[in-house]
Amino acid sequence: MPIPERLPEVTDSLRALRALGVPVECVLDVGILHGTAGLMQVFPDVKHHLFEPVDNYFDIIHKAYNKLDYELHQVALSDSDGSAWQIGICRDGTGQVTHSQLRDEPQSADDDPAIVSCTQVKKARLDSLLDDLGAATPYLLKLDVDGIELQIIEGAARTLRDASVVVIEVTNQTFLPRANAVAQHGFSFFDLVDLTYYCGTFYQGDAIFIRDDIVASLDALRPMQVKPFDQSQWFPVSYKVLGV
Repeated sequence: MPIPERLPEVTDSLRALRALGVPVECVLDVGILHGTAGLMQVFPDVKHHLFEPVDNYFDIIHKAYNKLDYELHQVALSDSDGSAWQIGICRDGTGQVTHSQLRDEPQSADDDPAIVSCTQVKKARLDSLLDDLGAATPYLLKLDVDGIELQIIEGAARTLRDASVVVIEVTNQTFLPRANAVAQHGFSFFDLVDLTYYCGTFYQGDAIFIRDDIVASLDALRPMQVKPFDQSQWFPVSYKVLGV
């Protein structure tokens, strides 16, 4: 029985990308909350630009990234430049912000009992911020923003031309539109990781994409197309095979 090269977890998948030769010179991490452990572990040697409009956890973020080269930008990314309202939502009953949403108009607990904060924030397209960042290319772009991923993609056309990898959170309802939006910018699907099921049905995970020209240039990303089939490399993931 062959030992699996990796499991469907984001950290293993990112490590595989590096081992396969996919270039990443900078991380653009959109939606931080406390920090993104997988990106910190796999890319400790590149600069991380962190985009997070909610400052509740900035002290925690600074401590988490204190050994890395990073910049923390307090801005909400979207498909236009200006200002908006960042709605803080508590989903676990603690009274702390666990999710956030961007809205053009303010909202309060009268609109939704889960709302615990409403703050006016700077809003910008990622493309509008690139020149001032001076970030090295190609980028790894990660998106986890509780619902406005498509708007951010719309405002990041130039950014995506210089990105090698996109990691985006998807749900059962958003997988196809988000995957299609990324694919339209010249990316191919690579992996679906950190799968979460609810009541026996798929609910969410992280989809990973690689830019098409990089896929075409690296034979290691196309083993089925460029190598003879090797049964020992075939690994269907299951609890039985993993010995769990």
